[in-house]
Amino acid sequence: MNYRTKQPGFCHLKPPVFSPGEATRFCQNEKPGSYHLKPPVFFPEQETEFSQNEKPVFFPLLAFQKLTESQIEKLQEIMEQDEEEEKKENLILCKNCRNRITSADNGIELYGQHRHTFSNPYGILFEIGCFASADGCLNQGMPTTEFTWFKGFSWRYALCSKCHLHLGWHYQSRGGGFYGLILDNLIET
Repeated sequence: MNYRTKQPGFCHLKPPVFSPGEATRFCQNEKPGSYHLKPPVFFPEQETEFSQNEKPVFFPLLAFQKLTESQIEKLQEIMEQDEEEEKKENLILCKNCRNRITSADNGIELYGQHRHTFSNPYGILFEIGCFASADGCLNQGMPTTEFTWFKGFSWRYALCSKCHLHLGWHYQSRGGGFYGLILDNLIET
């Protein structure tokens, strides 16, 4: 029944009353016993038209309140320059989650070649590429020289830092280290 008209089919509950600083219980779309300290705040959406090639850039509302027009324009220029530099880098990404792993510029040669094909003790073949660094990798496990493919180097697992897909191995020795990454698990942009 409606609260005012008491007609069937209408909500019979009083609308909630919000008091700043007090816990307020909501009766609609909330689980019983759930409370909020403050009522939700809604900001009006700004209607902006973008061309087909433009993408809207979103910043936290507070950032716009503290920046001047010239500062905002400068920030947008810097972001555009960064995007152009990333496109030029020939990035290498995780095939699973598209996380940035390294770039083609970090590729190195060992024993005269960048690509190597090896099999592990179980007979599984891996084609790997050698890279000087891979900032998007998370190294796991204790270094070991057991079944190493590169003499004088110990290895650890190299996983994607975002989705934890096995991307290859980090090899290290007293003279430095490198990454041997499984090429089938990577994509190049």
